Amino acid sequence: MEALRKTLILQNYLNEKQVAKRLGVSVKLLRKHRWERKGLPYTKFGARVLYSEPEVVEYMEKHRIETGKDLF
Repeated sequence: MEALRKTLILQNYLNEKQVAKRLGVSVKLLRKHRWERKGLPYTKFGARVLYSEPEVVEYMEKHRIETGKDLF
């Protein structure tokens, strides 16, 4: 039962490769941002780095740039 609970909780997390692919950036950039203490919030378990999927989406929405809608 405990293993199932952990699996369900971890389904809402992405590793750095998944986040980099989703954002179209390199893993190296994510690591640099962590070193500089900027960018996405993350959780670290030993050497394992995880990003909460809802927080990744929220971060993307906060950094959205609206452009002129009446250009065409």
